[in-house]
Amino acid sequence: MEPRRQHPSFIILGAQKCGTTSMYEFICQHPLVVRGKCRETHYFDWRYNSAIATNDVEGHYKSYMQYFLEKALEKHLSLATGESTPSYLLHRSFKYKAE
Repeated sequence: MEPRRQHPSFIILGAQKCGTTSMYEFICQHPLVVRGKCRETHYFDWRYNSAIATNDVEGHYKSYMQYFLEKALEKHLSLATGESTPSYLLHRSFKYKAE
């Protein structure tokens, strides 16, 4: 089986109005970084898919990857992608879901 990079490569957390958008924009200027379909996915807070069992890691990964350009990422293993959702810092269950 061909090795593949796990995506996203980065998640930017931070307080609102502290430069998370600027950081995301700076990172996305790199030629090997592919922007997600949206900067703030909110997957781990209000878009969290509770219909998928908590222990179904593959199911959550597949659901989460809908916010990224997965086909492009699969073709080129050196590409990176990520998101910037500042509200994760405030969401009490993010730590649990991200583990």
